[in-house]
Amino acid sequence: MNKSLTPGLDAIKKLITAVGERDLAGILNSYEKSDELYVFLEGPRWSSRTYDSVSTGWTSWINANIHITKHEWIEGPVEVTGGGLASVQGMMNLHTVSPAQTKIIKARGTWVLREGADGEWRIVHEHVSAPMEDPYGTGDWKQ
Repeated sequence: MNKSLTPGLDAIKKLITAVGERDLAGILNSYEKSDELYVFLEGPRWSSRTYDSVSTGWTSWINANIHITKHEWIEGPVEVTGGGLASVQGMMNLHTVSPAQTKIIKARGTWVLREGADGEWRIVHEHVSAPMEDPYGTGDWKQ
């Protein structure tokens, strides 16, 4: 990210750095410790709700010997901030390594963050996904 960082982008950069460094404490500090936390992740599970569930998921991810070695923004990121909330969204390539394969996953990501009483911005909603290939069987309908 070359542009000057706004609060949400700074928080997402910290998350991305912690994931790359496999810093579990840094990863978990990126999320609000709340029962309102709701994450739609790129993995085989559809979602995780609550901080405790997200914490368990990231701990299991690290123990599964899965690595995201690099994140490349290919569209965005874009941030909208106001009223103690921020959203960050964009498209990225996730360079991954696991015991099964080495792969680049093209994904879209959206994060909603809330400013805490300590002045830190933390994720309250995260959605990382990849579009389905031709879900209607008609090709791209946008002309």
